[in-house]
Amino acid sequence: GEPQNIFLTSAPDRNAEIEYIAAQIKKLVRTRNWRYRDIALICRSLGDYQKQIKQVFTGCELPFFIDEQQAAYFHPLIEALRAALEIAEEGWQQQAVFRYIKSGAAGLSADEAALLENYCLAAGVKPWQWQAEQNWSFWPSSLGQADEHQLLRFDELRRRVVAEVSVLTDELGDEPSFGALCRGALALLAKLKADEQLQAELKAALEAGDGRRAAALRQLAGFLKEIFTQAQTFLGELQLPLAQMREILDEGLTAFSFAIIPPGLDQVFVAAIERSRSPRLKAVFVVGLNSGVFPAKIEPDGILSVNERKALKAAGCALAPAADERQLAESYLCYIALTRSTEQLYLSYAREAEGEELAPSAVVNRIKKIFPGLTVNELT
Repeated sequence: GEPQNIFLTSAPDRNAEIEYIAAQIKKLVRTRNWRYRDIALICRSLGDYQKQIKQVFTGCELPFFIDEQQAAYFHPLIEALRAALEIAEEGWQQQAVFRYIKSGAAGLSADEAALLENYCLAAGVKPWQWQAEQNWSFWPSSLGQADEHQLLRFDELRRRVVAEVSVLTDELGDEPSFGALCRGALALLAKLKADEQLQAELKAALEAGDGRRAAALRQLAGFLKEIFTQAQTFLGELQLPLAQMREILDEGLTAFSFAIIPPGLDQVFVAAIERSRSPRLKAVFVVGLNSGVFPAKIEPDGILSVNERKALKAAGCALAPAADERQLAESYLCYIALTRSTEQLYLSYAREAEGEELAPSAVVNRIKKIFPGLTVNELT
């Protein structure tokens, strides 16, 4: 007979798939007296469904929490640090300087940054002129009649910028080490009053009831100290070309992401399968069961042959899992997704996405063989 607690649905597209799921979640909460936190939506990759989930769930006032990693490089302090490191390596080139002054974390307001940028573009300021001892005295004709007071203001603004970045560049000396670069970065953060900036942002986030942003800011405060302190400890004496040291730090700064802890509220839990750790869920909706999507199709390794990998492993080299190992891991992820629920399991897939036809996953065919009485709910 037909299984009573497993449901398989085929939707015309991903938006219709999520709309159907939202309706089913509301029905479960209403008819079974379940809480939203008893329910989860699991997918292989959040990127395939995140937009639809946010639009549909928000539109029907369905509370949800997306368990996602958020990149930190968007934050003004990260952007200011990266721009300052670029200035330290390449000099006072226009693009890096403008990135720094417009980062939002430098010691200029948005209006001051725009004012200084416009002047530099009109006057054609050269890299060497940023650190010149004499006052700026050139007035471009495109700005109209010369204004001595305004010219002094431009000069004062550029000196403030130079004073900030110089706490980083002055640490480097003639033969820069990794430790010197890290000390300079920490000195710049102190100069920019990074702790005060983050505390002010944290206070504003808490007052606005934005727990997600507050959690991210707390992690960022610890990360900024940790990355430079640890790098200084373990790589302090290392001397490399400045370009390589900047690249290493830049990768560290951009690779960091915030892991937001679920707040424990009454919300539907939404996650990619690797992050779906919620125990004792009453209902789980597994979406995106399409061929090549869930489980994902792992492309063969293109650099090392099987024999080469075996030889390197025998020599004691640590290697990333091979393609066949990662494909096997995909099957295990499917097993995890299908065993998360204690009462009801909802499986679904879309027949089309972005103009392309999609086929159901091998998992769907396997489930239909195990439960021959299972019928497919074909949405139109």
